[in-house]
Amino acid sequence: AILREERSRRSQDRRAVSPTKPNMEETQADVYIGACAVEGCEPNVHVSELLATSKGFLLELSANEQALGRKGGAALAAMLRGDTGLTVLKLEGCDLYDGGVSAVCEALFRHPTVFRLDLGYNGLRALKPVARLLELSPSLLCLDLSGNSLAPSLLGWSPLAPLADALGSDLCRVQLLQLGNCDLGPRGAESLAEGLSKNTSVVNLVLDENDLNARAALALQKMLLVNRTLTSLDLRHNSLGDEGAKALAPALGAAGCSLGCLVLWGNCIGP
Repeated sequence: AILREERSRRSQDRRAVSPTKPNMEETQADVYIGACAVEGCEPNVHVSELLATSKGFLLELSANEQALGRKGGAALAAMLRGDTGLTVLKLEGCDLYDGGVSAVCEALFRHPTVFRLDLGYNGLRALKPVARLLELSPSLLCLDLSGNSLAPSLLGWSPLAPLADALGSDLCRVQLLQLGNCDLGPRGAESLAEGLSKNTSVVNLVLDENDLNARAALALQKMLLVNRTLTSLDLRHNSLGDEGAKALAPALGAAGCSLGCLVLWGNCIGP
């Protein structure tokens, strides 16, 4: 009986000191699905499959036209905060709205490798998180905000003001900026031109379908006279007319103008 008790005690001692197996590290899919549970939303099947099959080596996440919603955007942001390898993030038409976009931008503030971010057609209106991203991101080079209605308010305030300030910062690294079909109008163009007058990074600017007129062209002309970085400007399908073309002309012939490509078709210029 004494021997049995001693053997039992030794067996218990061995179990007490034997190391336990470490828990498996959470995958990106696990983090995303868990964050969806916290946010109270269903995991998006497409996103879940991308994350599960990538095995931690996802370079591009394309979720265009996936109805993630605000909560889904916040859940995706939780995954992004732990990621260090993603380079391209496409979230066009995901119904993120201001809340979802804000969460994604905050998750990317210090992300080391994302150089392209597509946020077009998301009902975005508040640009402060995007503006902060432009100043804080060490890697962002291409930003697409097309299709978000950024028209000035009835009182004249332009949603573009925070973005314009960020573009004028020495910290901005963005080289491609797409703002097509954003309802900018002349006031929006004036706000944007003010920021770009101080910008030293943007080389390609897309402003198609924004109801830009001669007044907007004059603001862009003043910007082009001082900007020494912009090489391509897309103004397709606006309302410049002959007066707008005349307003742009002095900048095009000015010494030091860096612009090499100007797209003007669809502006009712000429006979």
